[in-house]
Amino acid sequence: MIRSFLAALILLPASLIAQPFNDACTNATGIACGEVASGTTVNATDDNTAPTCVTGVTAPGAWYAFNGNGQQVTATTCPDNQYDTKLNVYTGACDALVCVAGNDDIADGVYCSSATFLAESGVTYLILVQGYDGETGPFDLSLTCLSCGAPLNLAALQVLDVSATIDWTSTNSGSTFTIEYGPAGFAQGTGSTLNGTVGVDGPPVTVNGLAPATDYDVYVRETCGATQGPWAGPLSITTLTDPPAVNAFCTGALPLACGSEVVGDTETGLIASAPSCAAANISARGLWYAFTGNGDDATLSTCLNSGYDTKLSVFTGGCGSLVCVAGNDDGPNCPGNTSEVTFQTAVGTNYLVLVHGYGEDAGDFTLRLLCTPACAPVDNDVCGDASLISLQPVGGCESSTGTTVCAFGTPAPNPPCDPYANIVDAWYAFNSSWATGLSLIIEPGTASIVNAAVYMDCSEPAYVECWTEVNGAIDISDLPPNTDFLVRVWNGGGAEAGTFSICVEGNFNVGVSEALRSAERIWPVPASESIFFQRDLAFRNYRVFDVQGRAVLKGNARDIRNGSISIGALEPGHYVLLLDEELIGRFVKE
Repeated sequence: MIRSFLAALILLPASLIAQPFNDACTNATGIACGEVASGTTVNATDDNTAPTCVTGVTAPGAWYAFNGNGQQVTATTCPDNQYDTKLNVYTGACDALVCVAGNDDIADGVYCSSATFLAESGVTYLILVQGYDGETGPFDLSLTCLSCGAPLNLAALQVLDVSATIDWTSTNSGSTFTIEYGPAGFAQGTGSTLNGTVGVDGPPVTVNGLAPATDYDVYVRETCGATQGPWAGPLSITTLTDPPAVNAFCTGALPLACGSEVVGDTETGLIASAPSCAAANISARGLWYAFTGNGDDATLSTCLNSGYDTKLSVFTGGCGSLVCVAGNDDGPNCPGNTSEVTFQTAVGTNYLVLVHGYGEDAGDFTLRLLCTPACAPVDNDVCGDASLISLQPVGGCESSTGTTVCAFGTPAPNPPCDPYANIVDAWYAFNSSWATGLSLIIEPGTASIVNAAVYMDCSEPAYVECWTEVNGAIDISDLPPNTDFLVRVWNGGGAEAGTFSICVEGNFNVGVSEALRSAERIWPVPASESIFFQRDLAFRNYRVFDVQGRAVLKGNARDIRNGSISIGALEPGHYVLLLDEELIGRFVKE
């Protein structure tokens, strides 16, 4: 019957299909373990307010709600979806969703979706069924619950020549585990096994006694009391032909000295368990080096002679608590996508350097360390030290001069318009006030290239917009009024570094002619010592703001005499008056 309904639904014109009841998160339809819900996203509305959850929200969707029961839950549209679906699973309120799990395709070329998660008892889970790239259609959503769930996120943390470290996420408290492994393609029940207790013996678990240069399959399952859970796997691994180099491990980092060059081959390295550093996310094998800072500017480079697309990451801290200092994917003026990074060292600080590659690239390289006397640091080198710039009137911009020379502070994540650059930056802050027609004016001085981006605050999600190779005015008139913003100015350092000018200008739109429009409520225009306003206006507090959005006067109703406010202490200029939160009008101080 369901099949007949779906077939009929497919044949109906979209105009005859009603908007789904569960189109909105607030109207989510309940679903329980073992149920199959038939639905459609045809004529549903876009759910673009829902956050990305493993996969982005790119199409209209339908919502379902599930009450957590402490079990492992799998939500899936397989195998009977009629279009290319996606799944997103959240907790929290509809206006403050928190990602739990998500999936686009279960496999290459298989366009149905499946998401598995541990459903905590007493927690409501909101499931969004949506489509790829705007697609809509009918679907079957089923929910399967397991009291003893399969291990999740099965992965190999490290594979060496004769051992491998296996990791997974357990969803079963107090369970035991079994690892079965053998040559690729072996029949389960004939392999070697390891057993242990979750949380005591692993995960992770290291499997020893493997043969070099051999393909293996690995399976894992957990047992909860007398109940055996399903197997997870196979996880396919290939052991190394030879033992890794000593400095394949952070703890085995080889020493570097100023002015030295070392030769290495990352084919003998390992994929490091280290955080991404600037544009140098870690995806390929690498080798470690170490040196101690002396207060000089340090330049690390593989530009001299390298046989593959390198990356560089520099850290401080211990091997188990690495902190990013600098990173680079493709260095400025470096051939063959090799890497170079410069930063100021601190006296006595130990620096750990990882040479690794783009994608899965690996090969031979020459690493050089040059040390030069440090130059004066840039005051606004990091976001938290942004320099304040005042909004200027149109045509009267008095620019501030900045520089990226010696701007070696730890960079924020790369902006989307320049995702792979070696970032050398300076930061500025301004308030959009109530001005219209805002423009950001940046012009290179001695800098050969200048790029810019606008942020709401210093966190990565607060990015607004960015531009490369700026030379002149940028229209930012769509920014919201009376809001603080940050401007990031950067280039790749080296030959690109240098000076630049920066200015933000706008039409204040609060001149005498505009203020005269407020004369029925505020007078005189212009004013010198006091302003008056309608005496019948009820209020508790008042505030006066300048065109930079700064509160320059404030008080309460008890301070008012004869409906007037003293403005004698204000600088000449343009202002607005708010009674409580209501904008009363504009005025000009002579």
